[in-house]
Amino acid sequence: MLLPNALHVLCFGDSLTAGFSRGGALYHPYTIALESTLRKSFPSLNATTDNHGVSGDQATSPPGSMLPRMEKLCT
Repeated sequence: MLLPNALHVLCFGDSLTAGFSRGGALYHPYTIALESTLRKSFPSLNATTDNHGVSGDQATSPPGSMLPRMEKLCT
């Protein structure tokens, strides 16, 4: 069921999406800031994010698993 005032953003990608920073010493995904910004900018909108970032993944398959993961999410 779709909610009329809801927005769900799928963030799909590699280590940058996962939040890799400071050489792997810290993981802070940008989805946290994105969701906060959306909620502040559109207070009547129920905004949520879903982080599907995987460190070390690559867009090409093989060797990466990004395409198979995307296919699985879309079916």
